[in-house]
Amino acid sequence: MRVAAAFFQNREDAEDAVQDAMLKLLRRGSGPADDLEALAVRVTRNECVSLWRRQRVRKGSSLSDAVIGTDRADAAAESTDAAARLEEAIRRLPRSEQRLIRLRQDGFESDEIAAVTGIPLRSVRTMISSARKRIFAFLNQEP
Repeated sequence: MRVAAAFFQNREDAEDAVQDAMLKLLRRGSGPADDLEALAVRVTRNECVSLWRRQRVRKGSSLSDAVIGTDRADAAAESTDAAARLEEAIRRLPRSEQRLIRLRQDGFESDEIAAVTGIPLRSVRTMISSARKRIFAFLNQEP
């Protein structure tokens, strides 16, 4: 529960994530060599991320809301085009880097991303830097 409580600001979301994690653990079963505590922490962390993503999808994409939130039609069209190019650049990244960039877009700091993903902090910073360089290179190409 402490993993989920540290991830979410409200108790209900934390309890939902823990409940889903426990169901997955029960369905999976365990072998004699399994470290149950480590497995439970990993599954709970993954469930927290999954629940958070589902909530984000329900609320709508903050990127498109922020980019398209303008009164002028031509500016909106340009913003939509820029958002589409940004999404294309992100889709071209390896999945692991996509995940880190999405978490960063949603306001997570490097240490929070490290805690959520289980990736060491230095690796998170390196991967985000590398992903940003690739995104900028793609965006600087002529369309």
